[in-house]
Amino acid sequence: MDDYANEIKGELAGYACEYLLTGKIVDDNVSRSFFPEGIEETHPELTSLLEIHYLIHEDVIDFIEKLPERIRRIRTETKIRDLPSKSFVKGRINWGQTLKERQSNHLRDHSFFVCGNPHINYNLPENILLKNILCIIYKIILRYEETILDDSYGWVRETWGRGNVDSEDKILSLKEIIEKNVYIQRINSEIEVTERTINTAENSRNSLYQDAAKLYRVYNDTVISKDPNATHKLLSKTMIIPEDSDQIYQVYVFFKTLKALEGIVDRSLRLNTIKRERKASAEFINEDGENLLEVYYDTTRGSDYEFKPLDSALWEKSQETMNWHYGSDIISPYTGRPDIIIKKSSEPSKSIIIEIKYTQKLDYVKSGVQECLEYIQRCQDTEKGTIFSDFGSGLNGAVIIKKHPLKLQNGLSGLDERPKIKIFDYEDLKDSGYKKFLKKGLDI
Repeated sequence: MDDYANEIKGELAGYACEYLLTGKIVDDNVSRSFFPEGIEETHPELTSLLEIHYLIHEDVIDFIEKLPERIRRIRTETKIRDLPSKSFVKGRINWGQTLKERQSNHLRDHSFFVCGNPHINYNLPENILLKNILCIIYKIILRYEETILDDSYGWVRETWGRGNVDSEDKILSLKEIIEKNVYIQRINSEIEVTERTINTAENSRNSLYQDAAKLYRVYNDTVISKDPNATHKLLSKTMIIPEDSDQIYQVYVFFKTLKALEGIVDRSLRLNTIKRERKASAEFINEDGENLLEVYYDTTRGSDYEFKPLDSALWEKSQETMNWHYGSDIISPYTGRPDIIIKKSSEPSKSIIIEIKYTQKLDYVKSGVQECLEYIQRCQDTEKGTIFSDFGSGLNGAVIIKKHPLKLQNGLSGLDERPKIKIFDYEDLKDSGYKKFLKKGLDI
């Protein structure tokens, strides 16, 4: 495994596992503090993030998988209740109570009886805790089912079984139990869960209740109390890492970029969960809540930037630049979006577009340069028009690759003399050069 594949785990850990796009779960005990001081201010979506990581914890999944079978053996308590009855006998007659009531209130009424009726009590402490933890998991699912629990994600398939023909749809299974199971319906979830309730479940000989108590404590310690040790343990076992090398590298560069910006921007970093339907993935704001920078990862939603087709003049400019760099014409134009956009809110022309290519092959590097050049030329504000009027300054675009090809390495110094894209590789991200580029480009 490449060095960066291990480093990305540390980068994700340092930013509280914000990544929730396609990937797989990696159980890796990262030795890093997840929750520095003020973490709830920098992570406005922290609670929802923790809820999702709780939902995909292996213990939660195992609990739900076993639930349909184990729910049949929940504990009940049967008590005999004396109830008045007239004209018919239901249950065993309590003659002592019957005669007493007849003498007091039903004189000469020989059709009146007091009968002992069995009553099944479901509201035992361990059942109350069980109902509560099921409702907690159920509510989390309802909250995120449409926006995050997408069956195209590998980490969803390997946990909740959505989209996997060999696995039961656990979400549907849980819904059936919560909404239709007669035993669960009879338990009153409004009764307060106390420490005594949890202890009773923990000390039960039924593993269903032991596991329910364990999950309740994990939820309370992580999502509610946000205890650093408990949260570290949860997140380190549920980190989502992209499955292919290209995407791992993209995520690595994104977080490396945030770290570099933290070193040069005198503003508070606010992180948003990286998921579908997201807007800015990160923002740098002042005390008044005003944005200095917005950082977008693989999205333009909310940026006010759009990438229009190249006109003939810009097309020629792009061809000329590529010719100077590589002695070859460019191929057909790109129509996608950049991997990273760093938007300077007060001066959009000082924004930076970053294209990421996990490669050391010259042809792929060239395609990355072409994409970045075209993104700079095509970028327009939806209301104000052209963003980079001084295209060619060399400060508005960067291509970050895996390793410099030898030909490119030898020619890097010449890039300072013409319209250009700055090129960095994996090793460059570890020194101050990348940080200096960002500082100069953003004019901070």
